[in-house]
Amino acid sequence: MARRVAVEVLCDIDGTPGATPVRFGLDGIEYTIDLSDKRAAELRRELARYVSAGRRIGKSKSRGTGAAPRRRNGEVGEARDWALQNGISVVAIGRMPVEVLAKFRARKERLEGEKAADRANLVSDRLVGLRSVGGDTPCSGDGNGGAPDSP
Repeated sequence: MARRVAVEVLCDIDGTPGATPVRFGLDGIEYTIDLSDKRAAELRRELARYVSAGRRIGKSKSRGTGAAPRRRNGEVGEARDWALQNGISVVAIGRMPVEVLAKFRARKERLEGEKAADRANLVSDRLVGLRSVGGDTPCSGDGNGGAPDSP
């Protein structure tokens, strides 16, 4: 069955249909508001006095002191290091190939599973060790620790 879904954008001020987004900024914070043509014209009229008295600033690129130190944070950095250590060719910066990231994640999950199994075996071994210290006979509370009485 074919369906058509229509989204109607309403003015955020008066609910008029057919609104369009209008962006503006104040105190370093950018805002967007959906306004009808009438309300957008009102906003522009109100701001015109301030806009004409102000100075426009463009988006400037900060001038750094050179190349930033290479950082390898997070999973992608770990995956990149792992790939290089395992002879898989990856670029120093940029997007990590999906296949390499998938292999890294599979390896990481496998190692975590092995660690969990090792912890479970360790706990199991300790429990077995505790049982063998006192034997399989539970303590009878007679002060002998469950040992048979001497004849």
